[in-house]
Amino acid sequence: TSGWLSRWKEHHWIGFKKAHREKDDADTLAAKTWTANIFSDILKEFHPRDIYNADETGIYFRALPDGTLAERAEKKARDRITALVANNMDGSDKQPLLIIGKSLNLRCFRGIAHKPLPYKANKNAWMTGELFRVWLKELNCEMRVQRRNVVMIVDICSAHPQDNTDKLSNVRLMFLPLNATSFIQPCDMGIIRNLKAFNRRK
Repeated sequence: TSGWLSRWKEHHWIGFKKAHREKDDADTLAAKTWTANIFSDILKEFHPRDIYNADETGIYFRALPDGTLAERAEKKARDRITALVANNMDGSDKQPLLIIGKSLNLRCFRGIAHKPLPYKANKNAWMTGELFRVWLKELNCEMRVQRRNVVMIVDICSAHPQDNTDKLSNVRLMFLPLNATSFIQPCDMGIIRNLKAFNRRK
């Protein structure tokens, strides 16, 4: 019965945990202004296949779901990697995930000549400005070989430096407004969520 279950949860200090919602703190006016003005100009200049979006997400591969029954005193496992997700607007080009971990020479990589995905490392397993620059240069070389000029839309953060972007010949970097990415970041509209759902299922 529900009474027995309630007492059992209280006895074992079990509570329901829920994740924080980013949209509660978002700037809706900035999002609408950017969409109406800047993004409309991008659509006039670029074909949907040449409009890209990239975003990083943390993957806590040992963590329980955000909403679950667990001991109230139990802390969430913080073992994480970072994945950079990038694809174009019409979905015809999904770039390989860039995985960032803490250690460059992981035990699971021993004896493997070629990793299935690009892998980088730093002490915090976070994206850094230098790693992003290297990734952007590699993407620029790929687009130059394909003779394509594309625009890459990213959010403003310290890991996405705004300098040296003029040296890219085939990739133009565009930035989303501050505190509005939860509304207009394309990768946040279900792409990253599906990625994590399929990863958790496996």
